[in-house]
Amino acid sequence: MSQIITNAFANYLQACLTNQTPVVLDEFVLANIPNLDPSKPISPDQGLPPANQIVHRRAVDQRGRINNDAVAYTIVMDTTVGDFSFNALYLINKAAGVVGMIVHKGLETKLKTHEATGQTGNSLVKSMLMEYDRAPEASATHVDASTWQIDYAARLRGMDDDLRLQALQFFGPATFYGNGFNLVNESGVYKVQPGVAYVGGLRAQLDEVKKVTPGAKPVGLWLDIYRAGSLLDAWVNHFTLTLSVPDLVDYRDANGHQHHVAKVAIINANGSVTDVRRKRTLELTGDVTGKGILEDAQGVSIAVEVKNNSHSHLIDNVEGLPQALAAKLDANSYKARYHMLNNNGAAFAYTKNKDMNTCVAGDFGLFEKATCPHSPPTSTAYFYCETKLIYATKALLQLAWPYDGSGVLAMRNYSQNTSTWSEWREIFDTVHKPTILDVEGLKQALDTVAPASHTHPGSWLNPINLGTEDLDNLKEAKVYAQHANVNTSAARHYPENSAGALIVSNAAGTQQTYLVYNSSRVWRRAQYSTGAWTPWTRDYNTGNKPTLAELGAAAASHAHPWSQLTGIPAYASRWPTWGEVTGKPATIPPSAHTHTAAQGNADVVAGGVGQIGTYGFFYTQPSGAYAPGRTLPGSSLRWSSTDMHEADWGGGSPAGTWKLMGYYPSNAWTKSLWIRIA
Repeated sequence: MSQIITNAFANYLQACLTNQTPVVLDEFVLANIPNLDPSKPISPDQGLPPANQIVHRRAVDQRGRINNDAVAYTIVMDTTVGDFSFNALYLINKAAGVVGMIVHKGLETKLKTHEATGQTGNSLVKSMLMEYDRAPEASATHVDASTWQIDYAARLRGMDDDLRLQALQFFGPATFYGNGFNLVNESGVYKVQPGVAYVGGLRAQLDEVKKVTPGAKPVGLWLDIYRAGSLLDAWVNHFTLTLSVPDLVDYRDANGHQHHVAKVAIINANGSVTDVRRKRTLELTGDVTGKGILEDAQGVSIAVEVKNNSHSHLIDNVEGLPQALAAKLDANSYKARYHMLNNNGAAFAYTKNKDMNTCVAGDFGLFEKATCPHSPPTSTAYFYCETKLIYATKALLQLAWPYDGSGVLAMRNYSQNTSTWSEWREIFDTVHKPTILDVEGLKQALDTVAPASHTHPGSWLNPINLGTEDLDNLKEAKVYAQHANVNTSAARHYPENSAGALIVSNAAGTQQTYLVYNSSRVWRRAQYSTGAWTPWTRDYNTGNKPTLAELGAAAASHAHPWSQLTGIPAYASRWPTWGEVTGKPATIPPSAHTHTAAQGNADVVAGGVGQIGTYGFFYTQPSGAYAPGRTLPGSSLRWSSTDMHEADWGGGSPAGTWKLMGYYPSNAWTKSLWIRIA
């Protein structure tokens, strides 16, 4: 929806103020504008739409003052008005034709009641709010809109729910008083006792004993309550007692009433009753114990006895004690107080999580950096800190120690004059040494020293002695020297156990180059970010040539299997195969020789049937006459005997290709002898 106060109204308002005449906006114009996009802004120069788009005009029924700068104009269209649809509203001065305000909205339909057709009309109330400087005074509007623009039903529902929420906050989701709604089993008869309960902020009152009859057990008994009524009578709370095995939850019924439920009791499988009614109680724990049940206006008395040595107090919390102790202390000599740099032997058994700016004198303990704003910036995950009083005033000192050995000792002060904490100041030590930039003026002084007059540790002219340092720890770009073989080892991540020089450089990670003394061996490795170091690799050069094995080359004296040889020699250690013989004749003349029958038919004589060269007796139905020598695949043949009838065929087919040794007449089931040829 979009809306605008027009430029025409601005001019009209100025004229009214000049002429000291009241602003008059006395008519609504409703229109149906085709293809209107209500989300787009409206031009302040826009006027009324064409007459064919105007669907209804109505005089303003009421106007009312909203505040010092706003007036509401309203029309009421009852069921005698219609039928039309509209998506634009115009508030105008009818006599002058001045458009004061325009509203574009989604399409809405107004229907009138037609008794003949049975159509039921609808009533609509439309209001337009004009906001400008001193609008009620300019339009002579003195009646407050709240006197007539009010939905009493909505207001009453709001009042009901406000009271329910107040009761819910006081009584909780459910509260049962005394013996009210208590379920008892009297000789197998289950009775709910009368009384009062609050469920979901609604009050339920049971005036007499009510019997319930459970079916299967175990089962729960629930109190289900809702509030309802009509526009013409008082709204009251309605409740029922419901038996249910599954747990119930609050719900809204088909009539739109919100139900609130609470469990009253459980009827167990053996028939016994477990009371689960919730009661408002007051309980004491710690040094004292006790319990009281709040019953309506009845009071609760709890006797409290504080046990000896059961707790402690800070000195500051004991009225008058700090002053009394201070008067007893010698002001000229230091004597430890509880809030000075010690804990009086007190132990801390927990980690504090608080803003360090909120610490007061006497605070001490283990703090977690992640949950404690304004912690020392160089502290690790945890640190120990004490807050001390410097004078009798509120000036404070904070000292923070590293908890796990890493980090540094830090301190800061709180000024009573400025009510601010200073920045944390670090205390350098042998482990946490200052850099050149940490020492004021040192860098500027060093920049004035001539390069030829000095050397820097870690330079080519002044390499740093490695000693027993682990090479994994060296990531700063410098030059190092190792003077003794004994200091080198794989455990210290040297490439070999030899003295030499280490060069560390940084570019896309850390690179290390190790030059072995009195040799040409050079080793390299690298580490990217926090990853693992790559293995050491050795450079090849003229003085450090690779071995044949490293190159993958063969030794001068070696052997090859015959399959790897090419260019077969004239003489070899074995007889060549026929394919290896070169210059051989295309064919070899046959020589006279003989074979026995067993030798010539070895494969046939061998066990089995159907081999190449064997015979078989088959039948088939030819498609035409077959002469001797005709070949067929074995799949067209069936094993047979001389007297087998074709109706009995069922033998399998042989494999391979077969040649006919007899004759087949045309289109007849015939048996004959075949020989396998392939």
